[in-house]
Amino acid sequence: MRQTAKRRLPSLLITLILAALLNLLIFAAMRPWKLQESYRLAFWFSYGALMLAFVLRSLSLSVGGGDASDRRVHTGLPLAFSALVYWGVTLILSFLYMILSACRVRVPFALPLITLVFVLGFYLIAMICHFATRPTSHTAPADSPMRRVADRLYTLKAQVSDAISARHLGELADSIAVSHAEPGLAERLTSCLAELEERIAANDRLGIEQMIATMKTFLTD
Repeated sequence: MRQTAKRRLPSLLITLILAALLNLLIFAAMRPWKLQESYRLAFWFSYGALMLAFVLRSLSLSVGGGDASDRRVHTGLPLAFSALVYWGVTLILSFLYMILSACRVRVPFALPLITLVFVLGFYLIAMICHFATRPTSHTAPADSPMRRVADRLYTLKAQVSDAISARHLGELADSIAVSHAEPGLAERLTSCLAELEERIAANDRLGIEQMIATMKTFLTD
């Protein structure tokens, strides 16, 4: 979990720094408080949409226990990629409308309203699909010897940087969680955990997949 937090923290800090720099640029260069009333509505709506995009971009990096960047929805897009597209398009459109307003070019309010809300709707659909298709983790009975193995695998899943390997590890944990505790099965699976941890720490994708395949064979024997 600490490794996952370390991966998210730089992205969150970069997002906050960008937001601060853009605010400095907007207020220092455009001086929105001096705009005439007829230009203010489009300007402030665009500014609000831009700040909301920063908030939702940060949220996408934190939601889902650290797997937001890996979770795929039925559109085929990872949530974090959808958030990045939403943020980028909103940044471009918002700056365009704010610059036009600051240059005393009258922007019909319907234009930023329709375009920015449409882009926001795209991201909200992606987030809804993310939660709707999020798999439910299975939990073994408290007295099952498989419980400890499955819980350890769920923890290791959060430390895997590769999306495909993380998904395979989660599927393996789900299978183990609902498996019958046959004699010796938990011990054989536990014997693989140390090596699996080493390969995850080394970011050895091939080695991780090999260990997952090995542990799956124990379930089918």
